[in-house]
Amino acid sequence: MMMKMKRNATRLLSLLLTAVFLLTAAPLSVWAAPAGRPAAVAAVEEAYQQAVRHPYGREKREGIVSAYQAGLAALEKALTDSELAAAKDEAVAAIEDAAAVTYRLPGEAAGTVWAGVTDNGVRDEEDDNNYPDPLGEIVPLVQVPYCEGENIAAVTLRMLEAYGIDCYYTGNAASGFYLSALKDFYLADGTYIDSFGEYDGGFMSGWMVTCNNWFLDRGASDFQVEADDVVRWQFTCMYGSDIGNDWFNPSAKITGVRVVSSGAALAPSFSDTVKEYTLRVDGETDTVRLEALQENYGATLTYRVGNKTYKLLQEIPVIDGTEIVIECTYPGGSPDADRVTLTVTKEPSAAERLEQAKRAAVIELENYTDPAGYRPAQRDEREQALAAGKAAIEAAGSFEAVEAALTAAKEALDTIPTDGELSAGELNEARKTAAEELKGYKDPTDYRPAQQRELEQAVADGLVAIAAAGTAEEVGQALAAAKAVLDGVKTNAQLTDEERQTLSDRLETAIRGVIQGRKINDQLTGDSVLGSREFTDPATGASSTWSDWLAMAMGRYSFVRSDGSINFCYDDGSGYQNYREALERFVTAAYEENGGSLSKVKATEWHRLILTVAALGGDPTRFGTYEGRPIDLVADGTYNCVVNGGPARQGINGVIYALLAKNAVIDGQPEQALYTDEYLIGCLLENQLADGPEGAYGGWALRGNESDPDITAMAVQALAPYYHSEKTYSCQNKATGQIVAKTAARMIDEALAVLSSRQLPGGDYASWGTENAESTAQVLIALCELGIDPAADSRFITAEGKTLLDGLMKYRLADGSFTHAFATDAQNPEAAPGAYNQMATDQAGCALVAYWRYVGGRNSLYNMRSDEAAADRTAAQKVSALIDAIGEVNLDSEEAIRTARQAYNTLTAEQKVLVDNYAVLEAAEEALAALKAAGSTDSTTDGTGGDRSETTRPDGEKGPDGSPATGETGVCSLFIFAAALFTMGGTLLAAQKRQKSR
Repeated sequence: MMMKMKRNATRLLSLLLTAVFLLTAAPLSVWAAPAGRPAAVAAVEEAYQQAVRHPYGREKREGIVSAYQAGLAALEKALTDSELAAAKDEAVAAIEDAAAVTYRLPGEAAGTVWAGVTDNGVRDEEDDNNYPDPLGEIVPLVQVPYCEGENIAAVTLRMLEAYGIDCYYTGNAASGFYLSALKDFYLADGTYIDSFGEYDGGFMSGWMVTCNNWFLDRGASDFQVEADDVVRWQFTCMYGSDIGNDWFNPSAKITGVRVVSSGAALAPSFSDTVKEYTLRVDGETDTVRLEALQENYGATLTYRVGNKTYKLLQEIPVIDGTEIVIECTYPGGSPDADRVTLTVTKEPSAAERLEQAKRAAVIELENYTDPAGYRPAQRDEREQALAAGKAAIEAAGSFEAVEAALTAAKEALDTIPTDGELSAGELNEARKTAAEELKGYKDPTDYRPAQQRELEQAVADGLVAIAAAGTAEEVGQALAAAKAVLDGVKTNAQLTDEERQTLSDRLETAIRGVIQGRKINDQLTGDSVLGSREFTDPATGASSTWSDWLAMAMGRYSFVRSDGSINFCYDDGSGYQNYREALERFVTAAYEENGGSLSKVKATEWHRLILTVAALGGDPTRFGTYEGRPIDLVADGTYNCVVNGGPARQGINGVIYALLAKNAVIDGQPEQALYTDEYLIGCLLENQLADGPEGAYGGWALRGNESDPDITAMAVQALAPYYHSEKTYSCQNKATGQIVAKTAARMIDEALAVLSSRQLPGGDYASWGTENAESTAQVLIALCELGIDPAADSRFITAEGKTLLDGLMKYRLADGSFTHAFATDAQNPEAAPGAYNQMATDQAGCALVAYWRYVGGRNSLYNMRSDEAAADRTAAQKVSALIDAIGEVNLDSEEAIRTARQAYNTLTAEQKVLVDNYAVLEAAEEALAALKAAGSTDSTTDGTGGDRSETTRPDGEKGPDGSPATGETGVCSLFIFAAALFTMGGTLLAAQKRQKSR
């Protein structure tokens, strides 16, 4: 028997170890499918159902279905909760985008009208009906914008186009418009209709239209619309008599009144014999919308309040006693007009009743305690508690919330000790509290070592003073004095600010040296650089690479004042304006000469101009004139490029600068863009080389299979605005022939890995075998565009301790200008080694300005929309520090993680983008959740040594509550703990890789 028990124990241990091995070795997806998948699928399903509740043309509806199917497929592939959430959000957005109804107008909107399409025509069974049953509501009444002077035909075509519904018609919107049929569309229930129109409901069938419940007596082209008109296209099977336009039964009878808006009700219910009604209106309702029904819609219906008339469905203002008269008249006055009167009665307001409850609660709270029973300090505390309670009561939005606020305020008052409750030991308690507060007043990790020693000494001195205090008042004084000493110790951030100012001053000196170097070496005449004859002369400057790049750098060497004006930091007199005016003259002349274009083949001519104009404070979307209209350089040169072949005609160089120029002045993608962001980024993805570390994808080059640092850095600059987007781009890569799908962030990270690996020991870069200033400048700009400090990121600090700034400044000459290289460059033989070079000077100037803007907390070099407040970067840095302080995750990390999350959630959207270690916070939260899940399965004791988490049975079966019997719990706990460790390790590793790549 004993041997058998030993064998069973050995076998059990073997099974246990095998199970743990298999569990921890298994892929994560085998046992940890996201629990939120059903909810995510339900959310996507809900978005789809909401979208298809409306009628659409075939292509539009198929787009919705396609987005829905793609969303479900993405949810199925998601392996983690974060991936699932991202897939769900992207799917819902795609469905909503596909279903969006957009109205195109030829000019400025003058207002909106209601318009809809309905088929309630009564079929004659003896007729030849292609559609024997009415289709019902095809397009519900919707608000359609119109331009001044437009007619019903124009509004109708706009509505159908917005829903993607095609139609047959004769004439045109301006005259003779006749709607024959709708075609190629779906009803809201999913029924597909190929064509539906005249004769489909019998030989007397076709489309008729009413305006404000009156059937038109002429064509739709003859009736101009006005604000709030109601246009209904209705299908008739009997020349109109079946839908209320019976010529043989003249009638002005009102057959019903319906309250369309909420907050109002008719009393009594409508009856043909009752002509006087009460309209009961909620006290908070200020307007009502009504709809009256008619026996014959050849009659005219009006709503009148006093001398003012209102249209069908128009908002009618109401107060207590308002009299609304609804009148229906038939042409010619026969038969007699019908009239119904509604008198408004205002009901008591729920808001007023809530205010009464609040006043009663405040009075009760004020009388709850007697202020005479407190000491002065506690009396102040009582007043504060009363004020907080009253504020909570006033903020309550319901009767239940008022009661809850009153209860909470009373409980807060109960915690304040009265004079009689204060004990003789309160002095010692005050000392203890003050000592603990002083110890936790500052976080030593916010300081450098030398300052940490100052903190320690100041805390020690303060504790001595607190211990020697003889009264509570003296304790408070000692604590305040000690805090004042601690406040005087500089934090790391404060010291960093001083260092940042020193660096900013150094960069400003170098930037001014660049400008002065150009002036000396190019022998510019006059005091002004930009306003010099050489720069403003179209033959030598004004829209040439020789002058524009320096002009752009000088423009970006600026900041925006509080009033929105630009303060240019280099005093160039009126040169900035002179150069901008010279550019405008050039643009106007070029468009005239080229028939509405700057260049027939080079889109980059626009790109350089866009960047220069924007940097100098101009508006590239309205710059110069052609044929009496402002010229939009951004549209013509980027997203609707007029060059045959678009930006890509110049290869990836044109694509890169199209993105840089467009994003410099426009946030987002304009509607109706011909060359979309997705297309341009797809061009970059298509041309990404496969020369990264360990066979990964790398950077870009104009030719060849090896990444060039200039082109790679420029591509990163162009992709930088999309770094935080989760959108995935897909295409066939030319280098590998593979179909690749990735985000802009992944493309950037791969490119940064290549650039990091190619940096030279001196901090600079070589292109085509020649070490040069321009390549180094472009990499420096790329990092600044991403919000990365070029002097602090370990990936771009060499083993010799050299940074990109060190590498760039190698090429600076004594007069402030820059040389291209110190060796002969076969690819650039005109650049004399070690001598002044205009292109190198300009690109170095742009890089120095980019770094200066980064150090000053301003928008990046190529983000010219507005200057980012320095406070945004400071706020983001504080949150990043809280995330870094989390460290290794264990069960004691919960408070640090919660603090970091709360701080992150308080940031604005602009500030959140600047938190560069957010992935670490997400990973820490996932790891903590895994640890807590593992801990929740452990057995708990009842305090007597016994286990009360399960029922023990000798046969190993489950206990009566369904829980595992003794022996199983330990195995399950071990499995879950192993799973938690596996999850935490993988998550943190992913986060560390992501953080390192940033």
